[in-house]
Amino acid sequence: MALALVVLFATAAERAYMRRATAQHIHAVVSVARDLFVAMQTIRVERGTINTGLETTATIDPDTRGDLAALRKRSNAAFESALAKIKDMGIPESDAGLSKMLAARGEFDRMRVSVDAAMLLPKSERPPTLSGLWVAGGGMLTASIDALSEQLSGEIKRDVAGEFTAALRRRFPVEIKQADLDRLF
Repeated sequence: MALALVVLFATAAERAYMRRATAQHIHAVVSVARDLFVAMQTIRVERGTINTGLETTATIDPDTRGDLAALRKRSNAAFESALAKIKDMGIPESDAGLSKMLAARGEFDRMRVSVDAAMLLPKSERPPTLSGLWVAGGGMLTASIDALSEQLSGEIKRDVAGEFTAALRRRFPVEIKQADLDRLF
């Protein structure tokens, strides 16, 4: 009887530990996704603000420059927070989604220098293709952020599916075929 209780409690403790690890992983992924979302939304506002500035005839005014600095500060802080959390999760920089996002961010940062300089010039002196390049660069960055977020969300789906599958197998000890479970998810 005592052996049965020890086995029962050991099994329950193992399940609790696994559920705790899953919950912690989901919390980490959600936290990264939140930071990436803030970065993406702020970059979109910056992209639109700059594109408007590039299309106006006058040079950029000091208030708009201040707004852009605040947007960049916010998006950079969100990015850095997400990258630190991604590193803590053990995702290497060589990960395809992460490396694509980092490359797009580097290109976007280089473009920022060009658009900042161009907005100090009258429209007639700005490169005519700069606005289109700026919008495309911002689009590539936001698309890569979205792709990485989706990749991380897939990890949550796998974690939840694994927990659900284990619960089904415990509840219904009959044979459950993997193909049947795949149809559920």
